[in-house]
Amino acid sequence: MKNHFVRVLSIFLLLSMLLPAVISCRDKDEGSKIEIFGSGLAAVKIDGKWGYADKNNRLVIKAVYDDAFAFSNDRACVKKDGKYGYIDPDGKVVIDIKYDGATTFSEGVAVVSVDGKSRYIDKKGDYLFDQEFEYGAPFSCGLACVRITEKYGYINKKGKLVIKDELYRAANFSEDLAGFMDEKSQKCGYINKKGEIVIDPVYDEVGSFNEGVARVISAEKVAYIDVTGRVMLTNQKQNTDSFYEGLARVADDEEKMWGFIDISGSLVIKCQYQYAGRFSHGLATACDKDGGIGYIDKTGKFVIKPEYDFYIDKTSMGFEFEDDGYAIVIKDGKFGVIDTKGNLILDCIYDGINGVTANQ
Repeated sequence: MKNHFVRVLSIFLLLSMLLPAVISCRDKDEGSKIEIFGSGLAAVKIDGKWGYADKNNRLVIKAVYDDAFAFSNDRACVKKDGKYGYIDPDGKVVIDIKYDGATTFSEGVAVVSVDGKSRYIDKKGDYLFDQEFEYGAPFSCGLACVRITEKYGYINKKGKLVIKDELYRAANFSEDLAGFMDEKSQKCGYINKKGEIVIDPVYDEVGSFNEGVARVISAEKVAYIDVTGRVMLTNQKQNTDSFYEGLARVADDEEKMWGFIDISGSLVIKCQYQYAGRFSHGLATACDKDGGIGYIDKTGKFVIKPEYDFYIDKTSMGFEFEDDGYAIVIKDGKFGVIDTKGNLILDCIYDGINGVTANQ
């Protein structure tokens, strides 16, 4: 569940209109990593307030904030008295807490809400350029999707409109391609970073590219295509997900049990779990027959015991491992963090971690 922690600005509303899931660029540069312990710290909620703990379970930034999110680019978005700003790893406010909304930093840039408009700031809090937008998404693969009037386009980090605002619907770039919807046909395809259509709009829905593969839907059937538009797997049911680490989760015909397929469509882990998440660091969340959440390897074996709880209810899974190799877990309504060996790094004693709470 990448970038799901940042709910302070409804920055992904556009994507939900076009794509089946929130998407994020998974470039492996420092600017796009998703880490629980960004800058070595994780936001934790204690007695209704948020502070930051290190990997030794020590509270190193006092819990004084109304909301707080993961560090990225040595900046963390925090909320106090209804406004948002940013602190550094020492707990110092480095960008004033004055914005109506804000996102975490992505590729060294954050989006803030000022008088109902989206603006872009750098790590010092300076505006990158003078323009403001009706809507502005975080930067992904070097470009950000913006709405100037009624249509969408893309800007670079100098504020230059490099893809004209002529798109009816558009999404973030992933692996240098972005989904878009043609206004006349209401069909979806992909453009490149020059704004050229490289995969024709023939699909009802399109997903982001991950590991060179994207999930697309046409006539209620799921297919998988590569970056050239070549169909790699087709005629799948809608209960199949995107591919992560070579496997995609899939539910059985009654959508009661979950397993995993490979890119050939072969069921390599049979549908035996009450629910399953996506693979990351070789592990995926899975729910056993008794309702416990643990982590399985690519043989389907539980390697981290299913002793944790669902997030909120049985429509919301546990959490996948983030880029730094840590995952949020929940036990008896309290939040903690584990590593890929199942060791508790943060004990399950917190009311929330990195902006996620059980009462959202």
